[in-house]
Amino acid sequence: MQELKDLAETVKTNLKISYNAEGVRFLEGFIERNKPHIPQEQWEGLINSCAAFLGQSIIEQYGGQ
Repeated sequence: MQELKDLAETVKTNLKISYNAEGVRFLEGFIERNKPHIPQEQWEGLINSCAAFLGQSIIEQYGGQ
């Protein structure tokens, strides 16, 4: 779990966003804007990073571990 928290924190820091609805909306836009420019071999890393951020956002907003 710590690895996912660290990955989410990296996304948060690099994109300067927060674990809230606004941060999730920004991330969605970031993906849409950059998707055509991201090589397919990097998609897995992007998906994992975004999923970690989304999961941490849910935890921060609604509780959990």
